[in-house]
Amino acid sequence: MFSTIFDSLSFPIIAARIPSRRAVEVEADLDRASSGIALDQLDLEALLSPAARPYLEPIAGLAQELTRRRFGNTIQIYAPLYLSNECRSSCTYCGFSYENTIRRKTLTMDEVQREADLLYETGVRHILLLTGEDYRNTPLR
Repeated sequence: MFSTIFDSLSFPIIAARIPSRRAVEVEADLDRASSGIALDQLDLEALLSPAARPYLEPIAGLAQELTRRRFGNTIQIYAPLYLSNECRSSCTYCGFSYENTIRRKTLTMDEVQREADLLYETGVRHILLLTGEDYRNTPLR
């Protein structure tokens, strides 16, 4: 379901619309979210717009309130599972950087299953899947 929604979005169109959003839209979105009404893509555009800058504190406060309402006062621990270290980016802070001379590896499905099973045996129930940014070798699908 997520991929269907994701594939239907046109990010250049969304990015072009964000600067045109107005403060009145941001205020309406905050009111709706405070009332428990789910927000949509157009609401997100307003909340990401320059018009939302004066509302950052109320947005953060509402996000904290909604998060606590949904999850309570809990912390969930997760383990990262690196599917690949292949990358085409040159981020100076990252060990996967394209310029680093390291052995590159993308896990097979069997290797991913083994790694996940090992994490499960240690009690880990939440996994964050990660990969480098080489979309030819590590496509989203």
